[in-house]
Amino acid sequence: MKSGIMDKGRRVLAWTQASVLTVLFTNLAWIPYAQAAPTGGTVVGGSGSISQSGANTTINQTSQNMAI
Repeated sequence: MKSGIMDKGRRVLAWTQASVLTVLFTNLAWIPYAQAAPTGGTVVGGSGSISQSGANTTINQTSQNMAI
């Protein structure tokens, strides 16, 4: 009798764990992807330029060394 109760408890625990993991991973699909680009960059050493077009940031370096 004791063995039957333990087996049922293990099955309930396994079923509960599977249910929780299913809900967790199903909800992860709804997390939005990051779509932000860096903004406000300035060249503080050397020479070059920083430009943005939508979510794309382009950095052009025109000297051997550049700090942004």
